[in-house]
Amino acid sequence: MRNAVLISFFVASLIAISCNKDRDLYEINPVTALPSGVYEEDGSIFGGKKKLKTSDQYIGVLYSNVFKRGITVPELIEARDAIYSVGDQQLAYEILVANYLQRPDTELPTDEFVQNYPDSFLTEVYNTYFVREISEVERTFLVNYIKQNKPEVGAKEVIAAVALSNEFKIY
Repeated sequence: MRNAVLISFFVASLIAISCNKDRDLYEINPVTALPSGVYEEDGSIFGGKKKLKTSDQYIGVLYSNVFKRGITVPELIEARDAIYSVGDQQLAYEILVANYLQRPDTELPTDEFVQNYPDSFLTEVYNTYFVREISEVERTFLVNYIKQNKPEVGAKEVIAAVALSNEFKIY
């Protein structure tokens, strides 16, 4: 009996010693996870973008950017119902963006304007869709991409890529 008590005491002591919460044991630095498109430097969030848009916000902003007018309630409800009826949300947003960009009443720059003035076009797109200035790295890459892929890349393709990006989904 005495051996059982000593063994129990010894096991309890080992458990108590091993349950020490030493967080610096592995020297892990804490990291704050942010959605893609949110920029963090020195603990501050740039541009104040940190919240995900609701479906209604996404649809409304996309519609007003593409058509240069506000969306009506019936159109909003129809678009929202279409998004909710599809299991794959990303696919639903892709279909919505493609649908909006193919309509004849869009207010988009011509492909000739995009090819002749890519800097102006990209500045306008970034200011309108991302509500920020385009960085020089983004500008250089996209201008070169537009010039190298002239027949395939126009206003609709660039705006579709921007509208489906993670950064456009946050505010």
